[in-house]
Amino acid sequence: MSKDLNYNLMIDEDKTGLKSNQFPYVFSLYNKKQLLTFFGTEHSSDIKNKQWKVLEKEWQEFIKNTQSEKRVVFLEGNFRLVSDQNYLDKNGKIISLEVVQKYCELGAWSYFSQNDKKEMVFVDPKFNDEAEYLLKRFDETAVEYYFFARYFSSYINKKDITFDEALRQAVATTNETYRSFSNMVDYYKKIHRQFFNHELDKCQIENVRNASWPIRYDCPSNEVARQSSVFRNKYILKQIKEYWEQGKSIFVLFGAGHAVAQKPVLYDFIQGQ
Repeated sequence: MSKDLNYNLMIDEDKTGLKSNQFPYVFSLYNKKQLLTFFGTEHSSDIKNKQWKVLEKEWQEFIKNTQSEKRVVFLEGNFRLVSDQNYLDKNGKIISLEVVQKYCELGAWSYFSQNDKKEMVFVDPKFNDEAEYLLKRFDETAVEYYFFARYFSSYINKKDITFDEALRQAVATTNETYRSFSNMVDYYKKIHRQFFNHELDKCQIENVRNASWPIRYDCPSNEVARQSSVFRNKYILKQIKEYWEQGKSIFVLFGAGHAVAQKPVLYDFIQGQ
């Protein structure tokens, strides 16, 4: 029997923050035939991060309690599998957990799961669809800076990357992924000065990170981030509902904020059936 998703529960949860000792944020829901495990990760490239042991344990539990032909994994992002030859052997197998230094949680999960049968789905909405949704609701400057800050936060997490290189890559990726953005680094430096009354330099890393967080209220892009989170969560939840109603068991690997926001909705949907 199909059951609608109650999105109203989720929107309030988008404002809930997590403390450092609450990562990873993991929960499981199930019925007699299916299991859903949501692994809410801290985005990290640190090989020593304690969450990797938890991820390995949760993945093995999921494998043990599900059938391979009815198993699907939902991944965050847009179709970026481990391809760097520095982390692969001659047979294409991932060599070690050091893969997290470039691929973060996707690398860790890929390493732990490479010998297991599963279907993989990247379930984030298309970038253009998200951008169009946000541009209808906010000033273009705030939207552009939000996407820049989101990409910068991802790049600056990588091992051995410099501030200037993270800045350059964030701008390049923002321009590449949305057709109407064609800005230079100086453009985002100008917006940063407007938002924070400070030059965009190394001491501003945390401000740039925070600019893409939905739980912060530091600058105009935080409101964009909240609506982006709602948009993405609704899209992800629709995919979960679709696959669940096909009889699939689902392992979700997304940022912890998504797990917090979606938990009450998924609990109501699955446990209420």
